Amino acid sequence: MSLNLLSFDTISVKSMGMMFCGCEALTSLDLSHFDTSLTTNIGYMFYDCKSSKYLDLSSFNTSLVKDMNNMFLKIVYY
Repeated sequence: MSLNLLSFDTISVKSMGMMFCGCEALTSLDLSHFDTSLTTNIGYMFYDCKSSKYLDLSSFNTSLVKDMNNMFLKIVYY
């Protein structure tokens, strides 16, 4: 399963913590268009995404991030 998030406007988002937490069926996610320049919390963002095979975070700007705790905890790559 994949999600099309191309229309998401994240320019003002400060917390993305737990955003995809528990998405066990999610296999593909392209977040290369996400604007994270104001984001301060990405803790547990992909927690328990057990089926994840592809995550594109190539444009993530983490310069203001203060909480990155367990961002990728329980991700299993096959």
